[in-house]
This record gives sequence, structure tokens and C-alpha cells, in this order.
Amino acid sequence: MCEITQLNQIAIAMGNQHRLAMLVLMMEGRYFTAKELAYGAGIQPSAATGHLKTLVASKMVKSFSQGKFKYFTLYSADVASVIESVICLAATKEIRRSKPDAAMCHARLCFNHLAGRLGINIYRFMDEMKFITSDNDSKILRVTGEGKNWLRRNHFNCSALFQSETKQAIQCMDWSERIPHLGGKLGSIIAVNFMNSGWIRRKKNSRAVIITEEGYENISRLFNIHMKNNQE
Repeated sequence: MCEITQLNQIAIAMGNQHRLAMLVLMMEGRYFTAKELAYGAGIQPSAATGHLKTLVASKMVKSFSQGKFKYFTLYSADVASVIESVICLAATKEIRRSKPDAAMCHARLCFNHLAGRLGINIYRFMDEMKFITSDNDSKILRVTGEGKNWLRRNHFNCSALFQSETKQAIQCMDWSERIPHLGGKLGSIIAVNFMNSGWIRRKKNSRAVIITEEGYENISRLFNIHMKNNQE
């Protein structure tokens, strides 16, 4: 019965267009103020409080207080995966499907990991090289011994990944490409590595990321990915 209650809370939380708009905004992977989320969802700041309380109570969103300010972000990568799947499902309802803008399709953040063509190509490479595997066609992935050696050899900081054998990575359905991309801990590690190395950078006011020239060179070398340069 407890599980049914929790499912009901999640359904209620996502069943309002303004709350859903807030959740999609938070897919960018950073913290937002209530005012930013309100304006992003097309409502007045005074109306955001109740919506955010519902999202926090359902554990879709968590808050962080600092001084007189309170910030909000998605509760976990699992929540981001659910939202990405809902976006994908909603898109299938259209008879004639139009893709989002080119930059979002090319490379973007899906909460804390990479999506778009860049994300699915990373997943494809890791899968083809047998660096990741799943049991019984589960969406939950684990990193193989070969995968761990490859990550260490290429200087990915994977200490958090190797502390646990459970849920090291997941398949996250990409809503623009309709092919899974790499999520979970491994997906986050790769995204952080790319950011810290200067291979990608965030596009202002967007989930889209820009791949730098250095990034194209190194991503192509490591992941055997050949993509046309995206425009800023």
C-alpha cells in the first residue's frame, strides 16, 4: 500500500503543467530559486511555493538553503531519467514529429549526464567495446573489468563508481534521438570529466552544451565519435 501511495504522490506531482515545466527546467542539472522556476513555468512567484512544496514532498525535488535564499534541484538522477522518459513518451503522441533546435539535438545535459547525439554515441561506443553490460536486458548497467581498466587508463576519476557494484550506470532513453544514452554514475563521471577538461561548456540559458575544438579532437580519439561541429 505504501508503494501505491508513493506512486500516487509522484503522479500528482507530475500531473500539473506548471510543476512539470519546473521539473523540465531543472533537467539542466543546477539549482534554481523559486522565482526563477516560477517565471520559467509562466506563473507568478507567489504561486510557486505550493507547487514546490508538492514536488519536495513527493521527493521529485530537493532544496538547499543558504542565508535567506532557498534553491531547488531534482532529487536524483533517477528522477531525471523518469522526466526524460515522460518527455519522450509525450513526443510520440504527435503524428508528425518535429525535432527541437539543432544545438539541443547535438549535445545537451540530461540533469548530470550527456544526451543528444553526443550522449548516444558515447553509450554506443561503451556498449560495442563491452565496457558496460546489463543482466537480463535490464536498463541498469554495470561496468566490466575491461571498462574499468579503460577508464583508469584514460584518467577518468572513478573512485565513486568503484565503491559500489550496484547501479553503476543506466540506460536513459533520449527524447530527441529515441535511442538510449548513458546515465547514472558513469554518465555523470564522463560529463564532469569533459567539463573539467574544457572539452564542453554550457550554452547560456540552455541545457545545450558546446563542444570545443579540443573537445572534438579528444572525444573523437577516445570514443571513436565523429560529429560535425555545432554552432554556438
